Amino acid sequence: MEDSAFTVQCCVDGPELRSLSKMLACCDRVGKEVYLQATETGIVLRSLNLSQSAFVVFNLKLDFFADFLWNPHDQGRSVSIKLFLKNVVSVFKNVAALEKAWLQLACGGGESYLRIQQFCKNGTRKKFDLAFEEETPLQAVYQRDACAHRVTAEPVLLTNCLGHFPPGVSEVTLQLEPTQLVLKNEVDAAGATQDEGQRAEKVAVRTEMQVQAEDLQRYEVGAGSGGVTVSFSQREFKAVLSLLKELEMLVSIWIEAAARPIIFAAEQRDGAAPAPFAVDCVLATVVDAADDLLDDMDEPFGEAPPQPQSHGHPAAAEPSHQQQQYQQQQYQQPGATPTGSGSSTGYTGGGYGGGGYGGGGGYGGAPQSQGYAPGMSQPIH
Repeated sequence: MEDSAFTVQCCVDGPELRSLSKMLACCDRVGKEVYLQATETGIVLRSLNLSQSAFVVFNLKLDFFADFLWNPHDQGRSVSIKLFLKNVVSVFKNVAALEKAWLQLACGGGESYLRIQQFCKNGTRKKFDLAFEEETPLQAVYQRDACAHRVTAEPVLLTNCLGHFPPGVSEVTLQLEPTQLVLKNEVDAAGATQDEGQRAEKVAVRTEMQVQAEDLQRYEVGAGSGGVTVSFSQREFKAVLSLLKELEMLVSIWIEAAARPIIFAAEQRDGAAPAPFAVDCVLATVVDAADDLLDDMDEPFGEAPPQPQSHGHPAAAEPSHQQQQYQQQQYQQPGATPTGSGSSTGYTGGGYGGGGYGGGGGYGGAPQSQGYAPGMSQPIH
């Protein structure tokens, strides 16, 4: 295929090639698919997990690429596609042996695929053609300006704190006090069955780590608030910290209030040159379902109080003494239809089928759409 048939062609080399590999690995720890949006100003990578409680976005600017070519016939056009992450990650698994890589996107016309050409240091040249599905851009809605609490820290500092937590902890609690930051885990093994008793005993350890404000690059607690406490998934939190540590950047944490999504962003160190990319991650937080149930009551209990109900928390199938729910963030995607009510959301539609990726197959079944849930209030920029 001639070069004129490609909508966009971009070349990545040097340190940026390694950074791209780490970003894709981070996406792989969040979701199963990556949404790639190409415009004349750069490329944006996004990923969303199946429960819609974690969203990560990478904005790759023109300076990120050694070369960036846009087809003159597609001026003013934006292309958005969806790729299976496992295939993309496997292509960029061993970038240490690469000198550079070209990404060429053919969209429309007779053929549609993403071609990745790798030029190895030993002279070998590799070519991969990946099938994709065209999608409308996926956007998370959140607003940093509304966040009264902000913390900036070294990723390795927070990673070392998490290393003291017992195995099996799925959620971590972040507490901002006037003079210190506290990381801890909440223990609730009451809902474990007899078969799960051994596992419950292992995680029934409460760990609390305290970091003084002077040990952080920035520590701002909202005036008059006295602090804030939020709980969120540890898996995605670790993935973001690991990525920013590899990229040698600081992690900036933005919190609006309890039961509101928490925002993580990459921040450049003082005196360093501006980074050719931006990293944002938004995680849903956990709230006490018992309080939510009382807020939703219109009249007192009758003869027997109702059982606590699950509101989207993965572990809430069997009630325990501390019911929790995810306060989901809101996503906007044109054409999407609600799949649930309140904060319980999910995907509908078909999955993968046919020949799959890389063999000219692609997706099968109906396209997936996502539900809406309360969350953030302003599109990302």
